[in-house]
Order: sequence, then C-alpha cells, then structure tokens
Amino acid sequence: MSSPSALARRLVGRGTRVVLISTSAVYDGRAARVPSRTPPVPVTDYGRLKVEAEAQFLALGEAASIVRLTKVLDMRQPLFVRWIETLARDEPVTAFADLGFAPISLAAAIRALLAVAGDRGRHLSGVRRGRHQLCRRGAPHRKTARCRACACRRATRGRRKYSPEQLTLLSSLDTSRLAALTGESAADPYAVIDEVFAPTITLARASRTEN
Repeated sequence: MSSPSALARRLVGRGTRVVLISTSAVYDGRAARVPSRTPPVPVTDYGRLKVEAEAQFLALGEAASIVRLTKVLDMRQPLFVRWIETLARDEPVTAFADLGFAPISLAAAIRALLAVAGDRGRHLSGVRRGRHQLCRRGAPHRKTARCRACACRRATRGRRKYSPEQLTLLSSLDTSRLAALTGESAADPYAVIDEVFAPTITLARASRTEN
C-alpha cells in the first residue's frame, strides 16, 4: 500500500486533505456495530492490507481521514441483477444463509465521503442481513418461495471461493460518529435494496407482465 500513502504524503504536503476509503474487513466479523475506535482484527489478506494503509494515513496527522465502508451496492451489481431477472421468470434462486453483509448504497457512500472533514475515522454501514434474506426482498411479486437457502461452507467446499475466515454473518459498523456529522443513521438493508434495484425490479415486473 506504499503508492497510495506516498501520494497522500505529497498531497498533505501541499495543504490538501486526504481521505482513505477503508473497509469493515479490518475486523474479524465476530461482532456487530463495531465502534470506529476498536483496534482492527483482520483475518484476511485484504483486511490486513487495509489496516496497513490506515496506519500510514493516520501517521499523516489531522489532514488525513479514514472512512470504513461495508458492502456498497449499485444497480449494476451482477449477482442481484441476475437474481431479480431469474425470479421474474419464476425460476428458483439459491442464496447463502451463512454469508452476511451490511449493504449501503453508492449514493450514501458518496455523501459520506463528501461530508468527512476533520475527524480521523468514521464508519458508514448498513444493518446486517444474510444474502438469502436479501434475495427474498429482491423477488419481483415477492416470490419468496423461490429463494432457497444453502450453506456457503458446504456449497463452496473444495472450490476455494471463500476461505473459512471470510464466511461471516457480522460485518456492520457503528455509525454514530458519522451520524453526528450528517444526520444519517445505519441504513436498513431492505431500504437499500429498494433504492438501488428499483429500476431493475420494475423492468423485471414489466417483462413478466408482457410475457
């Protein structure tokens, strides 16, 4: 992570404020709504690299800030788009019940980054939900019976898609410090799904009606 920190040092030297976009992966996923001042406990290489980058940015002093994000969703997210389109055809979808995340919208992430000023560390997080639960939310006409749950540990065994330490249900972060600045509280995951994928769901419903 030397290149981002080197660039940050140059910018700070010219009087520019810098913001590092970090991640909930700096924690081990064993607790929900983790406060921003909690020491990092990464369990993945990605998380460890982010912890290293955070330390380098914090060494720059008050001109550097860190924003830790949970899962950022936008309407082009292929997995959810595929689920919505599949459910619209009245076909089943299988989603992991033991792999959770706390979604936020891309728009919310941008608002948070623009709002960050003098503080050295803030969190933006949704409330944790399992992928199976969010699959059910995205079903056109609420075809929830078509959303089948399975265990990620079992389904990916031997394929190395997810290492055991990555299979966590808890990834939400405490957002009180950011809420004090922006007035935004932790995002409801179902509201995020409705906000982000409303156009996709509308198109899927229209396609179902036409067919």
